[in-house]
Amino acid sequence: MKKSALLIFAMMFLPLVGQAQNQKVHVLLGSARIGDFEGRRFVDVKPAVCGVTSVQVRVENDYARIDRLRVRFGDLQEQTLNLRDFYAPGTNSGWKDLDGSTRCITGFLVDADTPNNGRNALISLEGMKEQLADLNCAGQYYIDAGGFRGQLVLNQGYRGGSVTFDAIGYEERIINLECRDNQVSFTRVTTRPPGAQDFRGQLVRNSMGGKTIRGSWSGTGGSGEFSAESK
Repeated sequence: MKKSALLIFAMMFLPLVGQAQNQKVHVLLGSARIGDFEGRRFVDVKPAVCGVTSVQVRVENDYARIDRLRVRFGDLQEQTLNLRDFYAPGTNSGWKDLDGSTRCITGFLVDADTPNNGRNALISLEGMKEQLADLNCAGQYYIDAGGFRGQLVLNQGYRGGSVTFDAIGYEERIINLECRDNQVSFTRVTTRPPGAQDFRGQLVRNSMGGKTIRGSWSGTGGSGEFSAESK
């Protein structure tokens, strides 16, 4: 085979490789068993799942009438999905887009009931997120966590780093850094005043070729969402 033919043959597969690295995948966020006329049930999503763009409800085991579903995000904001339908076992609601680009989901409340037949319906919430090639989270970032902004340094090899927030001006420690399958988690340890906040987010490649971490935090001082852009 000629070299030119080999080159064309290889180029035909390049788009397929790119699509495989950026394919959408769905993950199970949580499930609740709803008995006869039970009504509302809240489900914690622990650890929080970040990078979710849409969700769908799936029903198993029994019929269920679902009135509404309320999704809770990392910044404690909520989005209500008015489903208002009767679902047979093995059916789903179809994908529903979430407000914003990508969100961290920490829990959901389902308002539903089942026929009075002694069985329980299993109602599950699934999320759609983008599966990317694994990235190295080490580097320097500018972090915006709502009430505080500053410089964030992550050292993946040492499972730690440092953070200097603009309004404070002194360096604080980052410990317990984990970076796996583009999921990033770390703890910010503060000394003045003493405290700690846990951060969890998803690492993605941004449009400028750099890296972005988006997620949620909780601990001393409350909770919220954050984003960190590589420098």
